Amino acid sequence: MWRQMTLLCGAGLLALPVFAQPNISEGEWATVVKMEMENMPIEMPPFESRQCLTNRQLVPQTGKPGEQCKIKNRKVAGKKVSWEAVCHGPEGRTLGKGLIVYERERYHGNIQMEMEREGQVSRLKYELSGKRVGPCPKTAKPAGKKPL
Repeated sequence: MWRQMTLLCGAGLLALPVFAQPNISEGEWATVVKMEMENMPIEMPPFESRQCLTNRQLVPQTGKPGEQCKIKNRKVAGKKVSWEAVCHGPEGRTLGKGLIVYERERYHGNIQMEMEREGQVSRLKYELSGKRVGPCPKTAKPAGKKPL
């Protein structure tokens, strides 16, 4: 009996790495981003960005051109991926936290950011919804943003 339980437990441990990663279909993903800025009376129009996502690159790139961003504290738990980001650019520093829930060829999530510009702190919230649109292009291109 102990032998059977040991085998079952061993088989369960072998399966853990499979469940530690979200079940995503690697390829080019389109992300619709809705942004909300604290104390801003007008609503910002949503925009779309595209980029390749893989099991190694699960965090969508959200930095502005010219910003250097570093992802830290990335955690994967089942379908959920969370992270923190620190970005530095010509306009100042941006700190962020994000969470995405993957469903094979779709995801939804949010990012909370604080931007420090000229001594002022602005808080932003992003709602993300993504879907896989096909394989990654043969030639890698930078993530592009366009208004919807």
